[in-house]
Amino acid sequence: MHVLIKKMKTIGKQIFFVVPLWLLTIITSCTSENNSGDKQIKNRLIAENENSDAILKSEKEIDNKIEFRNFKNDLDSFVIKFNYSTTPFDLQTDTINSKSSNKDLWAYKRGIFNLINVNSINLLIQHHYFVPKTTKILRIYLLELQFKNPRESEYFFKKLDARKNFKADLGDGYFLNYGLTGTSDYVILSKATILWLNISCQYSKKDFDRLIDIFLNNSNLTRNGKAIRYYCQTGYE
Repeated sequence: MHVLIKKMKTIGKQIFFVVPLWLLTIITSCTSENNSGDKQIKNRLIAENENSDAILKSEKEIDNKIEFRNFKNDLDSFVIKFNYSTTPFDLQTDTINSKSSNKDLWAYKRGIFNLINVNSINLLIQHHYFVPKTTKILRIYLLELQFKNPRESEYFFKKLDARKNFKADLGDGYFLNYGLTGTSDYVILSKATILWLNISCQYSKKDFDRLIDIFLNNSNLTRNGKAIRYYCQTGYE
């Protein structure tokens, strides 16, 4: 009796499962399908990450051209120093790319930037500097347009250059120097990127020049590069 109990205890420590062949087949099949699904998910995540990395890389490459924090500080000092406002600018930045779902929110077709086709640009970033709670139109736009290659950015820049002397027909033989937007513009080409500084007509010609200097002083752009300079309704310089 003592020997029998000992054997039972020994057997109790070792548990054996007999798995039917049909069940083993199902388990193997499910495992294979799960592995395949996991691989597809992993590949999709890798592709999404690579796309996100490309966008971030593009943004970084653009950002390296401008010291945005210093630019904002200098704009604040300017607008207060020259008595345009007693308060600094607010800043709103929006980003759009070829896969963005909010293209319809951009009023370029009827807005001042109607020359821009968002579908032809890899990445578009708009920085909107404005002074809230004022009747003055003190807004400043800085647009960053990144194209696939320098050839495409050059092509778009030439379109803008051809439009710089545009005159709006007011009727009865009267024409208005409209230029690119009907306001003040400074557009500069830098490889595959175009930087477009748009300034309201509220600022004087002298201060328009000051604002361009502030912009260039906070960038690594050359002053001798291809650029379009147009002051509000007075013509191309």
